[in-house]
Amino acid sequence: MCLCSCRLGRFLDKARSVLDYFEQYLGRIEIMGSAGRIERVYFEIKQSHIDQWEKPQIKVQTDITLLTVMVTCVP
Repeated sequence: MCLCSCRLGRFLDKARSVLDYFEQYLGRIEIMGSAGRIERVYFEIKQSHIDQWEKPQIKVQTDITLLTVMVTCVP
C-alpha cells in the first residue's frame, strides 16, 4: 500500500511542477458534466492573446460585460 501511495505522490508532484511551468500559458474552463461532476478543460493561451487581453480598453469592456451579466443574473 505504501509503495502505491509513494508512486502516486511522486506522480502528483511531477504533474504539479509541469502545470506550474505552463500555468501562465494555460486557460481553464470548469463545466458541469452530464454526470453532475465539475470537469476542467485546459487550453493554450498564446502570448499575443495575453498581450491583447492586457490592453486597457479590453479590461474596461470586460469589466462592463461582467457587471452587466452579474446584474441581470441576480434576482
